[in-house]
Formats: sequence, structure tokens, C-alpha cells
Amino acid sequence: MPGRGPNKFLALWSIAFVILLSTVLLTLPSASQQKQVTAFTAALFTATFASCVTGFIVQVMRGYSSLLGQLVILVLIKIGGLGIRLITILMYVGCIGLLPLIYALFMRKIQPKLNYAEDKIAIG
Repeated sequence: MPGRGPNKFLALWSIAFVILLSTVLLTLPSASQQKQVTAFTAALFTATFASCVTGFIVQVMRGYSSLLGQLVILVLIKIGGLGIRLITILMYVGCIGLLPLIYALFMRKIQPKLNYAEDKIAIG
């Protein structure tokens, strides 16, 4: 299709999907130690701030969440950390440009082929 490029909102929709999916998982009764349904707003708050790696929580996770709830939060923190790294890389590539990255990759490929034995300089 002409004029159809990459979706500009792909990152936004993927983060929203991860937060919504984890919110649903955190509202399940098996995600709490008391085996009761967590309020949607509390689960949404916890999922959002766990994926943003801020550390804000509504309940104390050690006494409230079961192993499933703790694993969901741990995965969200890992996904959030990867997101921070991805944003950093994209900012580097956008601000500095691709030239240093391409140069580094190019030099890594041709450097083993160079012969430094012929380039000896007599010192003294």
C-alpha cells in the first residue's frame, strides 16, 4: 500500500497493552495471598507504575501478593527497564546520528583484515 509507513503509535499501543494485560492478571484472585479480587484501580496503578519503574505501590507486595502477583510485577519492572534502555538508544541515535554507530560496526569488520606488521615505525 502506498503511503503506509510504520505505525507511529506502535510503542504507545504496546505499552498500553502490556499495562492492561498485567492489570487483568493482577485483579485475578490467584494474584493475592488472600485469594480475593483486587480492585481494578489498585491493579491499574500498580501495573502502570511497575512498568514505568517508579516503585509506587498501593499494597505492600510481600504481604499482599502471591507468587503470581509478584512475578507479574517483576516482569513489568523488567519490561520497563528495557523500555528505558530502548529510549536511551533511540535518543543517542537521533541526537548523535547513525554515523558513529555505522563507523564502529564497519571498523569492527575490517580491522582484523588490516596488516599492522608492515606499518612499524623505527623509534630512536
